[in-house]
Amino acid sequence: MKVKLVEMLKKQDFVPTTTDCWTTNGKSYLGVTVHWIANDTLQHESAYLALQRMKGSHTYNAIASALDEVHAEYGIQHKIVRTTTDNGSNFVKAFNVYVAPLATEDDTANEDSEMTWTPMQQNQWTSMRR
Repeated sequence: MKVKLVEMLKKQDFVPTTTDCWTTNGKSYLGVTVHWIANDTLQHESAYLALQRMKGSHTYNAIASALDEVHAEYGIQHKIVRTTTDNGSNFVKAFNVYVAPLATEDDTANEDSEMTWTPMQQNQWTSMRR
């Protein structure tokens, strides 16, 4: 099933993701999903990429490292156009510190390109680059 998902994601030029961290019963977890429009059917598709334990604190660098590993595992590091998450300071810092240096030459051609946070619903935010 994972091989099929990786092959499907290879065909996609762009994908948005969602992610969250939480603690329950004294154990921390990271969840990551990916979304795309199927090229052949134009239907919205989604899949879980990770639901894994996170040991230690939910620091921005731990989150960024875990997300990078998940994205690399599925070959989508340079395809992600948006990640939706909560507005926790650890996520905000992870995206501001680690996403900005990954800008491509096309992104840096626009001097006004910067990370922005757009409100989606109460207590939810989405990270996006313009």
